Amino acid sequence: MEISSLAERLLAHADGDASCSGAAGGLRDLAAALLRIQPVACGIERRVPGGRDLTDWLLQLKDAVAEADDLLDELLRRRRRGSRLGPALASCVARGKPSQELKRLVGRIDRIHDGSERLVDAAEEAGEAGFGVRSPNRVTGSVLAERKVYGRDKECGEIVSRLVDCAEETCSSALPIVAIVGHGGMGKTMVAQFVYNSERVEQHFDLRAWVCVWDRSDAAELTREILQSIGGPDDALYGDSSAELEILQAKLEVLVRSKRFLLVLDDVWNDEGKNELENKDLWKQVLAPLGSAASGSKILI
Repeated sequence: MEISSLAERLLAHADGDASCSGAAGGLRDLAAALLRIQPVACGIERRVPGGRDLTDWLLQLKDAVAEADDLLDELLRRRRRGSRLGPALASCVARGKPSQELKRLVGRIDRIHDGSERLVDAAEEAGEAGFGVRSPNRVTGSVLAERKVYGRDKECGEIVSRLVDCAEETCSSALPIVAIVGHGGMGKTMVAQFVYNSERVEQHFDLRAWVCVWDRSDAAELTREILQSIGGPDDALYGDSSAELEILQAKLEVLVRSKRFLLVLDDVWNDEGKNELENKDLWKQVLAPLGSAASGSKILI
């Protein structure tokens, strides 16, 4: 399903037609609904052929996407027809029934999205592959693709408040951890990007680092990624020897010393090749240099 390209067309039409103010908001809402559901659809498509419930869910979504595509085509036809009628009549034509249809379609896609949670839960309980499995090409960054996280403003605000709130500080030497939880494809990375780039967070922290963890299970490599994210020197050798790790950690400890530091760890997974104790030791080792950071430093995962 070409969900992302349809969302781009919807946004382009909303931004490109000022006279269509009555439908512009609906077009943006529809694009946001499609972008929210796209990663979930990709995960479910990887399971097909599969159970009947998964197939039915995809058919519902494909039908809704096709309807959205048809509705956009109809709006474009009205726009072209209206352009021949003059600005006043063009505005009336553009703000007709499609505005109501857009609202209805957004609701339909959101209901389909809500229904995916039950399917994901059932698949994970059955131990099916394809859910909770990392994409081999997944890489994320801190750059915010959307200026607004639709429908999750309250959640984003609460997370920002927890990050900048010093009341949660304890006497522990470990940095406080704030977690964003949810199934794969539920938009956790987008929420983290919005939080990372919020003005309150930028002003509160002296240093910020974003690391996509998904395929990294080596302490030296993870430490290097943190260093590179905050613009640290990159003259250490690649590798995982204890000597190289010590060099990287010493540099990181110096860079964050007495600085209020935010570290975002996106797409965190336990390495299946390690047992629970080994995974704990890995992160204990990676995060050890951050003990020199100032009070108020946080980790967001």
